Amino acid sequence: MEAFMKLVPNGIAYIYLVDTNQCEDDKRVFKFGRTTNVKDRFYSHASSFGDDCRLDTLVLVPLNILSAAKTQFKRMIADMFRCPSGNTQELLVLDTDGHNVIRKCMQTVADTYNGNLALHSHILDSKVKQVQNQMHELCLKHERQIVVLECMLGVANELARGKIGVLEQQLETAQLQLEQQAEMSRLRLETQELKFNTQLLEKDRRIAELIGLEEEDGAIRRVKPACYRAC
Repeated sequence: MEAFMKLVPNGIAYIYLVDTNQCEDDKRVFKFGRTTNVKDRFYSHASSFGDDCRLDTLVLVPLNILSAAKTQFKRMIADMFRCPSGNTQELLVLDTDGHNVIRKCMQTVADTYNGNLALHSHILDSKVKQVQNQMHELCLKHERQIVVLECMLGVANELARGKIGVLEQQLETAQLQLEQQAEMSRLRLETQELKFNTQLLEKDRRIAELIGLEEEDGAIRRVKPACYRAC
């Protein structure tokens, strides 16, 4: 837990989902909420649910709109899931399908209020594919231009043999220019793709560290609430 707290300092706003490692009606009990003080919040959960609870999902939200983001999230899930009886702690009882829906709702909230996710990285994947498509379209465009120039050369050859040499030189020059342009475009697009991939890897690495470090922490043990039974 100490390593996790050092990695994620206070002052950063989150909406989170914690697996309490408890069950009700053969479904898992999850705790959701918002926080700007990671250390106090997760020590509190460890005290309430025991050291077997773990961080399941985490999304970053700008601090000034954290309350609005959480309100939207609660409204999205209000009619979808039954909370444990007597619940006053923002607990959800979820099966596998319900868990997947909750994660998608959190992703939607992050898209709406921030655009940067610690949960999923499909946005960056989409951007990378977009860059790859642009590269492909640019190559096709250059190929079509070369074909047109070659056709022009063929017509000119039929009309005036004496101009073949000039047209060939023009074609070579045009091809060289197109190749240079294509290479510059390719390098530029590859740079963009590398940037997107780097961002993707960094996000995946960061959330993996967050989840991994939180799961490895077994130092804090507390008595679990009597109203739930451990899985």
